[in-house]
Amino acid sequence: MVMLNIGANKGFNLIEFLQRYTSTPANLTHARWYSLLMEHGCAAQCCGVCGVCRASRIRQQASAAVRLHAFELQPANAHMLQQLVGLARLPVSVHSTAVSNASGTVYTASDVKPGSESVGVLRQRRGGRGVPRPVTTIDAFMAAQRVER
Repeated sequence: MVMLNIGANKGFNLIEFLQRYTSTPANLTHARWYSLLMEHGCAAQCCGVCGVCRASRIRQQASAAVRLHAFELQPANAHMLQQLVGLARLPVSVHSTAVSNASGTVYTASDVKPGSESVGVLRQRRGGRGVPRPVTTIDAFMAAQRVER
């Protein structure tokens, strides 16, 4: 089973997916993920705007071989996710890439703190402060990764 988490932010949806479809360790909870975020550089909106860090563990509903792809526009968030995914040894590939209806390049702010959720795409580089980010389409990504569906 393949999941594409577009706009992964801090990875809470990845944790929920793993809880639902794999036998994750009992300590892989929203609260534990929040603690890991705090220990590894999260500096803004670390629980998430929705308060997801306080959510209950999702009950496992099936067992499947899973592969997750997390797409995150903000370089600081993507870096933090890469660290935590490696530390927790999760079956997740983190892509520091935006996803849209056309491939190319977009820009985002260069001074975003790890954890920030409310920073988006700039149409062009502003005063040298924008960071270029690659953009892919779902179709292009699926073809490149040879994901059938």
